[in-house]
Amino acid sequence: MRAGILMFLLLACLPAFAQEDNRFDVSVSLGVALPGVLQAAWEEGFPAASTVSFHSQFSPAVKLELDWFPLPRLGPTLALHYAALLLPREGDLGFWDGRQHVLPKADIHFTEVEAGIRYRYPLLPALTLEPAVSLGYCHTFSGSPDARNNGFILDMLVAAKRRVGRGHLLACLGL
Repeated sequence: MRAGILMFLLLACLPAFAQEDNRFDVSVSLGVALPGVLQAAWEEGFPAASTVSFHSQFSPAVKLELDWFPLPRLGPTLALHYAALLLPREGDLGFWDGRQHVLPKADIHFTEVEAGIRYRYPLLPALTLEPAVSLGYCHTFSGSPDARNNGFILDMLVAAKRRVGRGHLLACLGL
């Protein structure tokens, strides 16, 4: 048996600057992981009787994204995410196996690598809407063994990009 964390992460990217050549985009976004529910369970499958739920706070996040459009509107996307997950207080998971199990208040680091497909839909000459769907691998790091976990994740994202000179401003909302 092992402890696990199942997390719902919504990433709202703040405006960021990216370089573009119409076929290849590289962007760096600063954002926040919005508050959500964290669940911890000793058993796989998160059975209701042995699952403890906690709420996270607004947490800082950063994202590096690479997009390539070999076709005029469709192409692969790769991204790296990092968020420092913050809890309002330590999460008490209970006492067993001779020790107290705790989710730390501020020592949980979420990382993810993802790959997917993005569609570029032009709204105006300088504005595009770009939905994407990706499959990723995520891992949480922590000084506490109770807050470490990994797994696969499905990401859905919609980005609005406005061209400004040779780059663009970016706003995105994802799930």
